[in-house]
Order: sequence, then structure tokens, then C-alpha cells
Amino acid sequence: MRIAFLLVGTFVAFAGAQAPAQTPDTCRELVLYGGKIATMDARTTTASSVVIRDDRIAAVSISGGIPPHSSCARVINLRGRLVIPGMIDTHDHVSYFTARPGHDVRLDSAGSIAELQQMIRARAATVEKGSWVTSLGGWSPAHLAEKRMPTSAELDAAAPDHPVLLTIAGQGATNARGRMWLTAHQVAAGDNGALAGPESIAALNALRATMTFEDQKRTVRDLLAYYSSLGVTTHIDNGGPRAPSPAMAGVSRTSDGGLNTLDPATGYLPQLALDREGRLPGRLRVLFYSFDLTPQLPLLRSRLDNQMMGFGNDWIRVAGVGERVGGGDGPGDAEWDANGRPTPQYEAAVRLVAQRGWALQQHTTALDDAKRHVDLWERVNAEMPLGPLRWTLAHVRGIDRPTLDRLKAIGVGVSITGTRYMSEGDRPGPPIRTIVASGVRASYGSDNPTSPPTNPWLHMYAIVTGRNYAKRLIEVDETLSRLDALRLYTINGAWFSRDEDKLGSIEAGKLADLVVLSGDFLDPARVPDEAIRQLHSELTIVGGRLVYDSGALTAP
Repeated sequence: MRIAFLLVGTFVAFAGAQAPAQTPDTCRELVLYGGKIATMDARTTTASSVVIRDDRIAAVSISGGIPPHSSCARVINLRGRLVIPGMIDTHDHVSYFTARPGHDVRLDSAGSIAELQQMIRARAATVEKGSWVTSLGGWSPAHLAEKRMPTSAELDAAAPDHPVLLTIAGQGATNARGRMWLTAHQVAAGDNGALAGPESIAALNALRATMTFEDQKRTVRDLLAYYSSLGVTTHIDNGGPRAPSPAMAGVSRTSDGGLNTLDPATGYLPQLALDREGRLPGRLRVLFYSFDLTPQLPLLRSRLDNQMMGFGNDWIRVAGVGERVGGGDGPGDAEWDANGRPTPQYEAAVRLVAQRGWALQQHTTALDDAKRHVDLWERVNAEMPLGPLRWTLAHVRGIDRPTLDRLKAIGVGVSITGTRYMSEGDRPGPPIRTIVASGVRASYGSDNPTSPPTNPWLHMYAIVTGRNYAKRLIEVDETLSRLDALRLYTINGAWFSRDEDKLGSIEAGKLADLVVLSGDFLDPARVPDEAIRQLHSELTIVGGRLVYDSGALTAP
């Protein structure tokens, strides 16, 4: 079976440093001045103004005042605010949202039932009455003061005119309107709106069956717009597994029972449509997930035979394969056999990806798992150098210095995954300072929208302070400075998708992805540790486009 999965796109041409002749109707020049611009260049330069022309940064200045610009340019006074490069999430799953119905509300910042209700109320106010409001993953009832799911009555109070569905970690909740609809579709919910694991997935699948292509486009766009409001502008999208099929009876393809799934043939069509329409609020670097269970690798081979590594444009581009290529987390289909040796399908997949010259990002769990991957990758590297291919070990929970040194020696990077903020203290997450000190290529990935938060400032809080969602100190010796934390999310991340010459820093000639923050993250006197979690974007620019505007700087 050969399936064509071609991402068709056009490459964005460099605009050059000199302003072309323009009329007021065609002028695309934007000037930001009067602020503190953290360029994140090699010298960690702090500038005061930047000129954007078309989709590129035309000039960066460290002198005060308004820089030279065209008469038609739009000029914005930053009023002292901090500007950072657009943030890069090197491990998330944006594509899951092509199968997530309703109007999504991100609840990762909720600390109580009352705050959760307010977020749902605010979201419901933006959508048509009678339409579903949903939140599927990315938060936990453990983070609420009440330590429980909301009741049907509490959801009714938040959204009386909308059906509501919340699902997370094998449980769900709905309100009266939602329960009525689900009952009509043969899904049972308790009187208090509770949905047990099977019922929560059945509710989700019943809603999925109603989704149109326009719904799929909207959910992806809504998620990317939410990310933009927080300053994340580029995503290395790790795809996801196929939903279980009758042929896979008895084999669990996903550890969440089907909450996170992606159709391998159609799952990227909404993103491609948004790109053609010029309506993507962020950049996507696509990794193709393969769940092959035999060494013949039918899905992976189909991908590699019908795709071109790096094909696409600056908005959406094929970036490699991952986070699985041969085996997964279900019974009988892991990367390792009972003796800790690589399964035939995983070893065959690793060798095939290297032979074809593709990038790979690979899921790992604990230290022993990471060591096994490195053992195999070192053997493959001896035959086919991996350094030029930009391979990545993802999550790296509990990794140690010797293993990091081995990864560095073969030119492999690590994408640190955001488990620290969610931790109860028993599993604080990757040793971030040790990773950075080793000198290995390192970046940060939220892994959202599975269970960790979408909001990068919750992760930043945990990286800088060593504290979790409850403000409890769980890491004393593995924190980073604010500047080093920002590097993980900016210039460091650009390497992982071969974008270091285009993204990650504010320098002339690079793509114009910038974020004006609500507070100065780099100044603890102005933004104390506990205030990091409240940071957000006031203005987000991607490729010279204003994709998010709070109005704080541009309102009359």
C-alpha cells in the first residue's frame, strides 16, 4: 500500500533590506520603538527598536528614538515593554485538534472551580448559543483547590446556554444540556454530570462524528490563536497515532484510550487549507508519527516513499518523523522486548530513517529507556552519521550526565518536556540545569495538548523556580536563570527544525516573529517569580502579520 501524503506549499522569498517602492495600500512596514528588545542573538544584545518590512526584520537598533522608516509605515510605541523572539515549542501535538470537537477552552491556568467556571463563561460568551464548549486535556482537577471535577450544576452555572464537555485522564464531566444531547446519542452520564473513562471517550467520539471540515479548521486555528496570545509562534508538531481499528483488536494504540488520535491520511488537510487561505496564526513543522508493528514498516515506508524531507514553506513544512517510528506504548508493541533489546520493527525503523536522511524525534520515558535508545543510535551512527540529520530524544525524564555526553558526541539534541509544573513531587521531571550544562543541543516542548499545560509561562515558572502548580518547591538544584530559560524556548529551539537562520532571534534578515510581553520577564524586580504565571502577549507578530493584539499598545 502506497499512500501519497504531499504537503504542497510555496517558499517565502526574502524581502531584502531596502524598502521597495510602495503605495499606502501595499505598504507592509512596521516599526516598534521605545522598548527593551531581547534579541537573543549570539551576543545577547538588547536593542530599543526594530523595523519590519514585509515578512522580514529589516533593521534592529540599539540607539534610542524612532528609526528611519517609510512614510507609509505603521509605528508603534512599545512604552518600555519587553520584546522577545516568537517562542518555539519543540514538542507538541497541534494536529490532535483536527479531531477535537466543540469550541475549545484552555483550563491550564485554573486554580479553583470558580476560576474554571469563569474561563468557561468567557469562552461561551464568544460562541453561538447552543454550541459545544469543550476542554480536552492540558489541565488536571488536581490543580483545583477542590481537587475534583466540576459538577453538572457548576457547569450549568458557567454556561447555561451551551452544552459543555470536559475530559482529562480517563474521566469527564458534562452539564445538563450536554447530558441531554449525549443521552440522545446513547452515551450515559451520571446525574452529577460525571463520565467514567469509557463514557468520556464515547462522548468524545459521538461529538467527533458531527465535525465538518470547517470545524476541523476552526479548532486548529483556535488553538494556534491561543498559543499566539501567549507568545508561542512556531510548533514542532509530533503528530499522533491512528485511532484503534477492528484490525487492531486487542492492541491499545494509545495510552489514553483514544483521546489523542490523528487520521494519517487526512489529519493535516485542515492545516494545509488554512495555509492556502493565509489564515495560520502560527508556523508548523510537521513530524509524521508511525505506529508500525512489523519490521516491514508499511506506514513509515509509505511516508518516506511519498514525502520529501523539508518540503513546504515557511508557514508549514515537513520536518521529519516522530515521536514514534516503530512501536509504541500499547501491550506488545513497545520499542523494547522483554530482555531490553530493540524490537525488530523499531531497529528497522531507526535504520531506515537514517538511510533516507530524515530527522527523527523519538519518545523516551525513564533513564533506562534513554540509555537503550542511545545504545542503538550509537551503533547506527557508526554506519551513518546522525549529527547532520537533527535527531532528537524527547522528554528525557531522569536522564543523567553520562547519557547526555553520549548524545552530544553523536550530535543528537534533546527536547525537554514540561512535566515539572504538573509534578506532585515524586516525578519532578528532566534535570534541566544538568542538561543545559552538558552542552548538548537542548530545547523545550510542552507535549500539549495531552496532559501538560499549553501555557509556556507555567512551564517557565517551573523552570526558573523549581516549583510546581501548588507553588511547592520540588527541584532545588535543577533550575535555570530566566535568560537561559528563554533561550530554550527561542534560539535553541530553532535548530531542531533547521530554522536557526530564520527564527529564534531578532536579527536583520530573519523572519519577523516577535512578541511584546505584558511584563518584563527578564527583570525579577518588575516581574517577581509568582507573577511569571500571569505573563502573556500584548502583541504577537508572525511573518510581519499581527496575529494577536490585546489592544494595550494599539488602541486609540
